[in-house]
Amino acid sequence: MELNLTGTEVHVLRETLETVISEMERKIAGLADPGARKELGRSRDALRSIKEKLPAGLTETG
Repeated sequence: MELNLTGTEVHVLRETLETVISEMERKIAGLADPGARKELGRSRDALRSIKEKLPAGLTETG
């Protein structure tokens, strides 16, 4: 799959992923159920993988 994004789109996507990943980490830390922690951890890891694939160093360009 190929996805073409502008610099601004990459910038916003990266910021959004960082926020969501951070929120997920807080939720994971507060969960008592090991199964729920594992499931949420898998989703967090998938989002981290997506973030790592984004081009680095892009700034808002319009």
